[in-house]
Order: sequence, then structure tokens, then C-alpha cells
Amino acid sequence: MSLLQAYQRTLHRWTPTSYSVDQTFQIHNVVAGDVVRDVYLQVDTAFDGTGGRTVSVGDSGDVDRFLTTTNGDLSTATTGYIMGTGGSGSTYTAIGRHLYTAADTIDHVFTAATGGSPTAGVFSLRYYIASIVAA
Repeated sequence: MSLLQAYQRTLHRWTPTSYSVDQTFQIHNVVAGDVVRDVYLQVDTAFDGTGGRTVSVGDSGDVDRFLTTTNGDLSTATTGYIMGTGGSGSTYTAIGRHLYTAADTIDHVFTAATGGSPTAGVFSLRYYIASIVAA
């Protein structure tokens, strides 16, 4: 007998190593049978500077499967929550979950500011995963 165990994962108070360089980070390993549900980004400290800071969350098959740069636009974000709705090529958009059939990693891509001299900005990412476990 197997059970479906759900849990929350958090990338807590992430700060880019550079506010002016694009960065990609692997944040969680998933295995076949994992189901990703809700994905939320919380802006903890508003991002300053001008132009184009965004975050997307996805995997090797779709870089914005869970959170698109449209959802994760940090250029105008003050503090608060942003709910991931997924990109247009993602089934997550239609059904609100994604089943992994092979091992992968959940990644977030930070696109840096295009102008100004940004020096501040912190966000946290929360997502919910259900895994099949032996009883």
C-alpha cells in the first residue's frame, strides 16, 4: 500500500548574488511520482532600481512551468504574495498541478535589472509537493 504525503517547501529570503546578472538556481530535486501543486512567491523586501527584474519557476522541460516572468515581475512589486499560474505551454496553467514521470529539478531563473543601480530586493518562494511513499 502507498500513501500520498504532501509537504511544503520554502526557499526562504532569497537574495541574488548580483542584482545586475541573470542567474539560474536548482532549488529542489523531484522524482517520478512527485506532484507539484501551489506555487507562491512572496516579496519580502521590495526590489529597487529600474527595468525588468523577473523570476520564473520551472524545470528542465519548461522554465516557467509554475511561475512566469509575467507573474513574477519584481520591477513593480512592493511586498506581498504573487501566485504562480504557469506559462502558456504548461498543463499546470489548466489543471493547477504537474506530475513528474522522471527525476528532474525545480529551478528558478532570476532576470536582472536592465537599468539603474539596484541594491535591494529579497523574496521567498513557497511550493507544495505531494509524494508517493510506502505505507
